[in-house]
Amino acid sequence: MSDATDSAKETALWPYVLQFSLVYLLATIAAEAIIYATGWQTTTGINLAILVASVVWPMHRFVREQGRPLTRGENLRFAALSLVTSSLLWPAVSAAAIALIVGPDTLVSLVSGFQHVGPGYLIVLVGMWILGCLVNFAVLYFIPGMLSRAFHRRFAPRGAS
Repeated sequence: MSDATDSAKETALWPYVLQFSLVYLLATIAAEAIIYATGWQTTTGINLAILVASVVWPMHRFVREQGRPLTRGENLRFAALSLVTSSLLWPAVSAAAIALIVGPDTLVSLVSGFQHVGPGYLIVLVGMWILGCLVNFAVLYFIPGMLSRAFHRRFAPRGAS
């Protein structure tokens, strides 16, 4: 398929990104509650599972409504927009969960403690954040593309390409 054909078929993705954001928000809240209740110490695998689970419904809906899988351009835009929304939602939900668990005063003291952290620690923290964003982007790029193609094969009429 050529780029001209791809751009002619591209669809507004905001309804699907909003759907992703809703699922991501609810799943993150549920995961935070489970983490608190069980006392788990790690969230990396949980975050990736939330990302994967959050794209299933929007990709299913996209294929049902559009009758085709995502184009390359749509896949890239969906991944970028979903990364932005998940990057904004996760810290907000986590901060709210911490404030509920330990209290707002303790949260303020934790945040103010970062004033006394050396630049080396902040560089490592930013590097870890960038690495996390790259991993999340990879998940948000490859999984929706694979899901949209799989759903299209599943729901395409028999004999259709």
